[in-house]
Amino acid sequence: MLSPITGIIKKTRTVMECMHRFCRECIDKAMRLGNNECPACRTHCASRRSLRDDPNFDTLIECLYPDIEKYEEEVAISMIFLDCLSFLNGVLECISVTGLLNLVSGTGFS
Repeated sequence: MLSPITGIIKKTRTVMECMHRFCRECIDKAMRLGNNECPACRTHCASRRSLRDDPNFDTLIECLYPDIEKYEEEVAISMIFLDCLSFLNGVLECISVTGLLNLVSGTGFS
């Protein structure tokens, strides 16, 4: 139910050759830029005419995410939090490696 391009799929369009789903705006833009292939699996798409709206999928998304804007905001905040954790983990790893190198070289921790 997530678009490989943007996240939650809104105003769904389906690539008929492979049945992957995308936001209408995203897949139309990709096709206008000359990418006549599915962004998910690279299956060739003849043209934008091979894309089909999928109102049943849109209804399913509306049922699962009644307040989709709020959900997307929460996901964005979570992603920022995870990015910060990843950055801090890298800093701590760097500090630990530097400290170990200093300890081994006899200069102590700095």
